[in-house]
Amino acid sequence: MINSADFYYANLQKTVPLEKAYLLATGASGATLRAIGQIRVSIEIGRLSMEQTFHVFENFRHSIILGLDFLDQLKAMLNFDDKTLVLQSGITEFPLINGENNDNSICFISSINDEIIPSRSEVIIPVQTVDKSIKSQIGIIEPNPVLVGKQNIVGATCLVQIRNNKSFLQVLNPTNAKVRLSKHTKIGKFSEIIENSISSEITDDTMEINSTDKGTQNKNNEAKYIEIAKSLNFDFSNSDLTPEQKQKLMVMLGTNRDVFAINLTELGCTDLYPNRVETGDAPPVRRRFYRQSPAIKAEASKHIEEMRKYDIIEPSQSKWASPICLVL
Repeated sequence: MINSADFYYANLQKTVPLEKAYLLATGASGATLRAIGQIRVSIEIGRLSMEQTFHVFENFRHSIILGLDFLDQLKAMLNFDDKTLVLQSGITEFPLINGENNDNSICFISSINDEIIPSRSEVIIPVQTVDKSIKSQIGIIEPNPVLVGKQNIVGATCLVQIRNNKSFLQVLNPTNAKVRLSKHTKIGKFSEIIENSISSEITDDTMEINSTDKGTQNKNNEAKYIEIAKSLNFDFSNSDLTPEQKQKLMVMLGTNRDVFAINLTELGCTDLYPNRVETGDAPPVRRRFYRQSPAIKAEASKHIEEMRKYDIIEPSQSKWASPICLVL
């Protein structure tokens, strides 16, 4: 929802048509407001750009209100600990407040210079706190999850000393291409360590594990992971690996059971990044419907229903639709 005063103040009526809308909204006081129209505009929130429909209201107290449907659609997470709003499971993160942050223990970290990170390399880059008042503190830098989705780089969680609002951050580029990191990119957040919250006491309840117990525990864990790997139908009986190598490989596979899907129920879908295929002005490419044999039709229907059941596919009326090609 948007205030009509801001709509006309920004001269949006000159570029964006005000369409008819039939919406009644009830405010916190119980007053009823009727929309005078609706507009569809491009907006940017942090690093996220999108098209959004806004209803325009008169006598509106706020300039803009983002509703629960909007926040739900973008998988929004409100983090009151560091006063940030996270959208699309970490694709973008930005502060909820403008101006001075009253919580001096938390602030954003940005790159000082334009950085070129070579492929398959690990570098240490200079960073600075966005809040210039932080001169000398000890704390933890946590990398921005956006780095993985946008730049394909990974930042390290580091214990650092801030001096004159500057420090360093360890960054890894695991890709085969160099990555450019622009100046002033927000790449993390700094949290001051409160010394009074650190406890280093060793109590009488501390337990010691001798080497014999630890060895037995490790063997039990290895046996468990090997059984898990066997349940995934891994078979290395005809491989050239030694028995010791086979055991290590089976333990590794069993430890990482969560990355394997043995059926469609475990396949799942990613929500880390919304994919949009830009087709420009190209006309839709379609293929004519053709009849399938009863056997192929039955098999195709079975797979379609199974994928729909587990939310892998959904019904579509796309102009780019094509017949199913069953690969046997």
